[in-house]
Amino acid sequence: LDAVRQVRTAAARGHVLGLEELNALAAAMTDPRQCGRCGFGPVDHSGCSDLRYHHMEIRVRGGSRAAVSNACPRCGWFTGRLQDWAPWDGEMQTERGRAMFRQRMWCEVAITVRAASKALLVPYSVLRLGAWLALPPSLAAFLALSYLVPWAVENASLAASLNNPDTYRHR
Repeated sequence: LDAVRQVRTAAARGHVLGLEELNALAAAMTDPRQCGRCGFGPVDHSGCSDLRYHHMEIRVRGGSRAAVSNACPRCGWFTGRLQDWAPWDGEMQTERGRAMFRQRMWCEVAITVRAASKALLVPYSVLRLGAWLALPPSLAAFLALSYLVPWAVENASLAASLNNPDTYRHR
């Protein structure tokens, strides 16, 4: 507990935690984990391995209410399974780890660009097919949007993390 208190004190003063301090914090945890997307950690998801069950659960303690978030505090990544969070190894806090994180992010940008081109091609094809089959334009537009809207919702969190300047900031 002394390691946790020291790290909390340093964080409260605005100091960036070093790898030694993060490893000391991880040593105080029963099962330290790190984000499977950006490597943020150590994180202690103690108690239950079904992270979806308690995610956004409202807890009341001492007259105050707080929502439980099992998402990554840095990038917002969420998964319902504890196994998807990698065991803490401290690699993402090093320069090599941050370089790997930047590479992952650029790979996600490339995937997003490919998905965006697909997201435009499929609705356009549906509209052309609707015209070829002489469907009412409103039906063809509805079919095109029924593909495009779920795609946009699915990729909104990725776009938010890519546009967030804190995503790449080492904390």
